[in-house]
Amino acid sequence: MLNRVLNKLEQLDTQIVFYGQEKPPDSNEETGENEQSRYDHAMKQLIQRINWSLPENQRHLMVLDKQGPKERMEIFASSAAFMFSHQDADKLLEPPLEVESHLYQTVQCADWICALLGRISALKCDPEFDEFEWAIKYFGNRLAHESSPHSKIRAAGEGKDTYANHLGSYRHCYSKDEIPMSATDFESLKARFND
Repeated sequence: MLNRVLNKLEQLDTQIVFYGQEKPPDSNEETGENEQSRYDHAMKQLIQRINWSLPENQRHLMVLDKQGPKERMEIFASSAAFMFSHQDADKLLEPPLEVESHLYQTVQCADWICALLGRISALKCDPEFDEFEWAIKYFGNRLAHESSPHSKIRAAGEGKDTYANHLGSYRHCYSKDEIPMSATDFESLKARFND
């Protein structure tokens, strides 16, 4: 089913544009961030990346899955302020619209693509998610081909960001301090280089 969706996107000559952030392992108090500030940042980044991905003469609307009434007002106010004040948001016709995704197939398709991107980025950012190798194996190159080069998943801390052209690669984005191996394997490797 996902291959049929990707075939249709290719047939329509569309681009997938995404922006995501790896949630830091530290608490909100330690990072100085909260869910709302991360969401707000991600929304502004997404608006910019869509703007950069569109030809000069095209405009767009954003249709989002329905949030709660409080979240909706915050998203609307923040997006509207950004849209009217930032040069990289001038292709957005109006602040994002909300719909109930189960009523709209296009929003459901976007949810499926986001789920795939989430599995690929989980695998790239954390060795504990190796059960998601199937996402890269079956869909990584297809997603890379259909995605805007402006798309990005920002790594937490000192990890490496994931861009669209990385989606088909099994290479991980761990920080330089993280080594995805057991302590025994690490000591064995360390001993080999120390000899």
